[in-house]
Amino acid sequence: MGYSVKQQGGLIFKGRATVSDGRFETEFVVPKDISYENRNGKIVAYVSNSTTDGVGYSGNIVVGGTNQNQPNDNKGPEIEIFFDDTNFESSYLVNPNFTLIAKLKDQTGLNTTGTGIGHKLEAVLNDDAANTYDLTNNFVGDLNSGGKSGLAKYTFNSMAQGDYKIKVKAWDVFNNFSFQEAAFTVVSADKGIVIRDVVNYPNPMTSNTTFTFQHNYSSAFNTKIKIYTVAGRLIKTIEESDLLEKFVKIDWDGRDEDGNQIANGTYLYKLIVESADGSFKDNILGKLAVIK
Repeated sequence: MGYSVKQQGGLIFKGRATVSDGRFETEFVVPKDISYENRNGKIVAYVSNSTTDGVGYSGNIVVGGTNQNQPNDNKGPEIEIFFDDTNFESSYLVNPNFTLIAKLKDQTGLNTTGTGIGHKLEAVLNDDAANTYDLTNNFVGDLNSGGKSGLAKYTFNSMAQGDYKIKVKAWDVFNNFSFQEAAFTVVSADKGIVIRDVVNYPNPMTSNTTFTFQHNYSSAFNTKIKIYTVAGRLIKTIEESDLLEKFVKIDWDGRDEDGNQIANGTYLYKLIVESADGSFKDNILGKLAVIK
């Protein structure tokens, strides 16, 4: 027994819009990567809220033609790269299982068809073409953006520990190209919390300084910074609770527990990071100087 199956054509647009009183609308620029044979296309809409969902479609649309008046800015999309969460700016430490997030924006519209040769939304690991990951189908447009902005996510699993580089490539509807690169480090998840890049700036300080560090933990955690004289006397403890940032900044006004500005000299500090439930803990030592 034989069957006849019609293969779907390439995706032209995938976006999200607000439904009001049973109606919605969206406007977008059709990418250049289409067939210009004026054939029938299909629109599929899926709607949902907290109580119900539904789906509908129409094949009563013709795809083709060209708008010569559509402005082309000749610029590729803006790309920002994040790991695990878009709130984790400047973060590069990840566990072996992590999510790459590419935040995309283009004033003319993003090309997310995946049909043009070489025009896919892709991520390349360590400049190795054999390690190319197609992000096109993982793209989700921002609400009511008309295909001009959105996020593409890709989850990596069981990555070996070490340093890596990722390059994300994207195209707009006029096939203007751009890319963005980011370095990241995979650390062991066995220890729970791993601290890196602990510094205070300025150092030497006069009256104020800011402690910064990065870590790999993905849940709430607590920190303590204990500051000692070189003789080992504890003069100040700074505590912060329920932190979620991956790149952490903690300010200190240079005063001891009695509220007095500390004197010129060299001091030692101990940064302690502990998970909120107390199951994981790490610490690191540092040195700071005061010159007035």
